[in-house]
Amino acid sequence: MIEIKNFNNLSEPELWQIKKIWNDEVGFIYPFDDKVFNHHVINSKFLIKNASFIAFLLDVPIGFIIAKTFDTGEISAYRDRSWISLFYVSKHYRKQGAGSLLLEKCLSELKLLGKKECFIGQDIGNFFPGVPCDFDALTENFLSKRGFKSFGCTHDLILKNKDMIKGIDNSNFRYEYRFLNVSSDNEKKSLLSFMERNFPGRWTYELNEYLKNETMFDNYYLAFDKEKVIGFVRVNEPKNENVSYNITWANRFNNLVGIGPLGIDIDYRGKDISKEMMDSILKESALNNRDILIDWTSLLAYYQQYGFEVWKVYTKMKLDFID
Repeated sequence: MIEIKNFNNLSEPELWQIKKIWNDEVGFIYPFDDKVFNHHVINSKFLIKNASFIAFLLDVPIGFIIAKTFDTGEISAYRDRSWISLFYVSKHYRKQGAGSLLLEKCLSELKLLGKKECFIGQDIGNFFPGVPCDFDALTENFLSKRGFKSFGCTHDLILKNKDMIKGIDNSNFRYEYRFLNVSSDNEKKSLLSFMERNFPGRWTYELNEYLKNETMFDNYYLAFDKEKVIGFVRVNEPKNENVSYNITWANRFNNLVGIGPLGIDIDYRGKDISKEMMDSILKESALNNRDILIDWTSLLAYYQQYGFEVWKVYTKMKLDFID
């Protein structure tokens, strides 16, 4: 008989069995190393243990579901939102009801918390920005039958052949483009002011978390009009302990760097600043012979002009809870 246990009733070694189930079966597509799993699950402050479960059959773990919320109040749009960060049942134990039980228990707990909607992926500290399309649409069909609706798709893009951007000429750029000087309080204040005015919400929250970190390997690449920040792109490094999604695949590429998100000041849009910024940061990465990954985007034509190719495709899905 299948037994479902929530994370509150499990030891840390039992939780780590989730990683083994995943990597044993789909790790050749989506490998999770210890650092990723530790950051996204074991030490995640957004994990809801009451709504996260492992399914056992004769004391053997056969599947799991991981739920998260964001209840700090810093992002108002997330107040009523919940996420299923990861959900999987071993292929050897499917069609025995484990998946249905895990999902039912998870959603029931999330409703008790007063949440009004549940997204697949897209959480802070996310494994995925949606349902991966590598599994013959099995997960999408399963979720659709249980009330989840799809609302488009999104992509991860990779750039490996960098010949076409090595010849970029940045001598005629109108603005200054360079990395944030993390030793300059004035620059950090200018960046924070720019973010709060133009991108309140998740991107501002992530910047604040970044600025709290004293061992930063990631950085913000900025556009300056004199001393004013007018644009940014986040550049993520695999060696950082705070694992950003777009460097999850670091072991599968050559000296990977993750790029994104990117944003421009509302008063400077329509002036090709984003192109100049991309030209500048991509040329720097290309000269260092780095593979470059951009995650969670639908701007295929924009990035294809630089030679980016689709690496992964995801279906965005959510469930609206009915009272």
